[in-house]
Amino acid sequence: MNSSGNAGPDLDGCSVMFSEGVDGDDDEEEEMMDQEKEAKAAVVIQNYYRRYKQYLHWKRVQARAATVIQTKYREHKRFKKSQEAATCIQNYYRTYREHQLVGGEGGRAGRGSRESTPGGVGLK
Repeated sequence: MNSSGNAGPDLDGCSVMFSEGVDGDDDEEEEMMDQEKEAKAAVVIQNYYRRYKQYLHWKRVQARAATVIQTKYREHKRFKKSQEAATCIQNYYRTYREHQLVGGEGGRAGRGSRESTPGGVGLK
């Protein structure tokens, strides 16, 4: 119930407000719209800034990943090269030892013969 005793809404106070603020409503609406536009613009700017920060982060991660991959690849190449060198040395040593054993059975025959170079092994 309102102050006049009617069951409807109390329009006496509202009519005064509306009549006093007729010219001010447009300004308030414009201000509200400007605030909404500013809020939307702020959200857009924040989103772009977050995307930019994420882009920088992924760019750093990508650069670090590339460096790690390159380093590991070089290590792997060095390891494979040393593995091949070890295999080569083992083969030459086994060949040398075999020649020593074969040559040593006949007495001094192995000592007088000259050892072949690694490149000459197996070539006849």
